[in-house]
Amino acid sequence: MKNMKSRLLLLPALLLLSLPTTAFGQTVIEPWQYHEGNEGIIDHPTNNPQEFIAAFALAKIPTQGWKPLTPAKDGTVNFMQGSKITRGKQQVDFTYFKTVVNVTGKVNDFKVTFGEVDDAARIYINGQYVEGSDIIGRKSVFKTVDLKSKLRMGRNEIVIVQYDQHPPGNTIKKIGLEMNGEEILAAPKEAAIAPWTVHQGNETKLVDFETKTLDQRKNAFSKATIPAANDPGWKPAEIRKDGSVVFRMPSQIMKAAGQLDFTYFQTTVNLPNGKAKKFEVQFELVDDAARIYLFNKRFPAGYYVDASDVYQAQHKLTKVDFVNQLAEGDNRVVVVQFDQSRPGNSLMGLRLQVTP
Repeated sequence: MKNMKSRLLLLPALLLLSLPTTAFGQTVIEPWQYHEGNEGIIDHPTNNPQEFIAAFALAKIPTQGWKPLTPAKDGTVNFMQGSKITRGKQQVDFTYFKTVVNVTGKVNDFKVTFGEVDDAARIYINGQYVEGSDIIGRKSVFKTVDLKSKLRMGRNEIVIVQYDQHPPGNTIKKIGLEMNGEEILAAPKEAAIAPWTVHQGNETKLVDFETKTLDQRKNAFSKATIPAANDPGWKPAEIRKDGSVVFRMPSQIMKAAGQLDFTYFQTTVNLPNGKAKKFEVQFELVDDAARIYLFNKRFPAGYYVDASDVYQAQHKLTKVDFVNQLAEGDNRVVVVQFDQSRPGNSLMGLRLQVTP
């Protein structure tokens, strides 16, 4: 009976935010970051277009050590510093720029633009080189690359590989993003928040488990198997006009207080410094039970506050603040909800409020 849920398609999610961010329709743009590379200065000639292109093969896109880039007032990203090259046209110095685009709905066009590049740049998306994206030559100006055909549903990592090959400057200016003909401004560095998603569980059938007593309901959470953050079963959650998540469907339970039907909700907040003044998860109604977990570097197995658990259907505000449990990098919030009795299966008013 579990698979009957798949017939009830949830509406695409808009992002719920108390922290400043940017969402255009259903696509969320995370903040730009940069990395000055681990290669150092590399000996390589760049005397002709063929040698310029060949230089990109020397790049090694970093996996860690990225730093936030503060956007300009117009929302574009700029990087400017003095050249470290000592032998012009005989050395290259790589810098990398990255953002993540979370796509949960239809995109008509999605473009990356450069205002100026000194001396060369290339775009990668999800680890793949985008043909036609190369821009080479000192003081190359303005180029637009449409990535629509390369985008996929969910997470898309865009990396710009740029290199300098001649003094005096090392720059890339006015990196911008456009979607459906309009400019999209990346969120401030504090606001890398993913949209809420919902998962109806990898349990192929209802879980047999008695929930006639309070202790049994508490122990029921041990039967949950939280899907991995990148599990393909995660889908956009339905969002109300007030920005909160709503989930409701008829109960599939056949044996009241003798079966469990799990549903999972998640969002992820990336905190570069691991700090916030407020990090509060709350919901207004649950039928029948729910528990809120936080996963991060400090709590890889998950952290929850027992006092915030809901063990029976109720309609009152429940909230928990994880401000003292946050860690640098990704902080994943997962709400585990289960139904154990007819007629309904629901979770209402789920939201995350973050104050940097």
